[in-house]
Amino acid sequence: MKKSNGLFLLVFFAIPYLPVFAQEHKIAFKSGTLVLNEMSNLSLEGYNGNEVVITVTGKPSVPEKAKGLSPVNSQGIQENTGLGIAVNKAGNDTYQIHQILSDGKYTIRIPNAIKVKVLNEGNGDSEIKIKNLNNDLEISTRNADINLENVSGPVLVNTIRGNVVGKFNQNVITPISIISMNGEVDISLPAAVKADLKLSSTHGNIYTDLPIEYSKSEEKSESAVGFSTGGTSSGGSTSISPTAAGPAVVAGSASMPSKTESPNTVGYTIYTPKTSGSKIDAPSVSVNGSAQYSVYVSGIGSVNKSATAVKGKVNGGGGEIRLESRNNNIYLRKF
Repeated sequence: MKKSNGLFLLVFFAIPYLPVFAQEHKIAFKSGTLVLNEMSNLSLEGYNGNEVVITVTGKPSVPEKAKGLSPVNSQGIQENTGLGIAVNKAGNDTYQIHQILSDGKYTIRIPNAIKVKVLNEGNGDSEIKIKNLNNDLEISTRNADINLENVSGPVLVNTIRGNVVGKFNQNVITPISIISMNGEVDISLPAAVKADLKLSSTHGNIYTDLPIEYSKSEEKSESAVGFSTGGTSSGGSTSISPTAAGPAVVAGSASMPSKTESPNTVGYTIYTPKTSGSKIDAPSVSVNGSAQYSVYVSGIGSVNKSATAVKGKVNGGGGEIRLESRNNNIYLRKF
């Protein structure tokens, strides 16, 4: 009996637990483009290797009746990895990954020679974390918050509601374009970076501690800036004195004044526009009495819209870095 019981225990504990979904999937792929579609709760990490390594925590679940069957999404793409995702080759140098089931949290290690595209147009809340990536990165999302850590670029980010926080490494590669419709944009760059900057916030402020040499701002295709002119169409000006040290509020909804306001901000003079028929001439702004940039107005008289749109060079200029938020603040920091 003792021998029989021992054999039973040995057999019982030797039987492995077989989950419905595997935990890891590898792709022998070291150069080209990796496209990640509708993946939520996603972490990406660059490394020096020759395989894309996908792991999942929080196993996607399926009903008991679905055992032995594969889930399919609305595009007719069938899960083929055991991780709740589909991996398919598209051409000679591109792989497409689609998330089919929504329960898992995915971590993907990506060789640094691979270009990455993240496309997430779904309405659900999610987060995308990316670190140590040293190649082209393109992200397009609706709601996802985006966190970039120790990335080099080039980077192209577009999001509607997500906040974007990013810290680049010392090897910044341009172009860099980060745009959020409603979220904050908070970016840290090395103090020695050489770049041409384009910064724009329609209903927020821009804060920075970089030594920017301001020039004319980027012309916007839509009317962006409005402030009180007392209803005049003949032009006028408002002068504001500069303040003490600290990150500069370049301008914005809190600092685009009527003629009677004196907010704490860097010094500039605002010239109200002049009209010729239906044409509105854009006013110019003088920062500290020297460097010039332009802002654009939505009409004459008192309006509710306000914006900041500036261009400038840092450390003599270089590749283009564009940061934009329609309805929130921009923070540009040095480290």
